[in-house]
Amino acid sequence: LDCFPKYPKSHCVFSRIGVNQKIFCPKGTKVADLDKHLRDEDKGKLSGIKKVVTFVGKFADWKRLDAVLYACKKYEETLPELATMIVGS
Repeated sequence: LDCFPKYPKSHCVFSRIGVNQKIFCPKGTKVADLDKHLRDEDKGKLSGIKKVVTFVGKFADWKRLDAVLYACKKYEETLPELATMIVGS
């Protein structure tokens, strides 16, 4: 939560879901590196973005993707350098 120092920690829930975070973690990836994974029409959306919040997983109701989308609407309004990337099936 260090990237959101003003957000009250009492409003956060951290949930480990059985993913090995030593394997599935950023390894020197920069925002610019994401460009090669985007559709051509979406590549311009990375302009000005410094950090990315990601959701990676199956689009299942119990994964609470809706909560991620509600949250990103709020933080993207006040933090324009922060983007959200959804990856899944």
